[in-house]
Amino acid sequence: MVAEMGIRELERIRLILRGGSVIDWRRMHFQARDEVDRFLRLCQLDVSRPYDEAWARLVLSEAVVYLRKTFNYRVADAVAKPEEIHDLFLLASGAKGNARHRRIACVVLKVMHVIQHIEGRDLLFRLAISEAELAELVTEKVLSVAREMQEKGLPVVEFAHSIKTQDSLVTKLLAKKETVAAQVYDRTRFRVVTRSREDLLPVLYYLTQRLFPFHLVVPGQTENTLLPFKSVLEEYPQLRAVHPESPPGQELRGPGGPGRQHLLWQQLPGTQLRG
Repeated sequence: MVAEMGIRELERIRLILRGGSVIDWRRMHFQARDEVDRFLRLCQLDVSRPYDEAWARLVLSEAVVYLRKTFNYRVADAVAKPEEIHDLFLLASGAKGNARHRRIACVVLKVMHVIQHIEGRDLLFRLAISEAELAELVTEKVLSVAREMQEKGLPVVEFAHSIKTQDSLVTKLLAKKETVAAQVYDRTRFRVVTRSREDLLPVLYYLTQRLFPFHLVVPGQTENTLLPFKSVLEEYPQLRAVHPESPPGQELRGPGGPGRQHLLWQQLPGTQLRG
């Protein structure tokens, strides 16, 4: 399974292991339409369905309007009105268009990412569904992938889930500087135990392919003492060949580096960062 990994998969693994954010990325790594389509379906988006296509176009339109209105940013028509939504990701990857299109597509995707989060949070408040029911749906989805992993013989010895108790929530918030319950991300939590440390990489790879989209990793919430990214490259020399430690056009930064906003503003010529 590790042999299948290229720079796209390695970037996603690095994002998970280091607790980074896609807002810091300056390019994507999609090379073909079917790769984009698999990613969109992992996000529960099937743009062959009219309402999913309409929703994706709406978010794209809102991002373009925001950039043009707020920063007077020139968004090329190839990016603002792609023939397919898939083209936006291919432009951001450099698989289509030119370097200018890649830069613009990356900026647009970053804004779309933020809008999607805002819309999702708003939907959570408006949905006529309890948090317990939502947790049940999430658990059902995760456990279905766990069964897949078992059937495929992946080296997982335990895949368990639990819901954080009231006492546990209180204890956790007392130990945090931010005593806001909304910032507790593991109310419904899952524990995956592999046979050995070496088995972590193929299991993480499978989870990014079948369970969670890489861009939804919560920045700064990773505690990784098991698998440093540098050790991955050292243990798998074939991966180093496709992934230099600092890829062109992307600075290597940890969660404590410069604010993410700076990266966005650096790509908006003629603008100033306003607090």
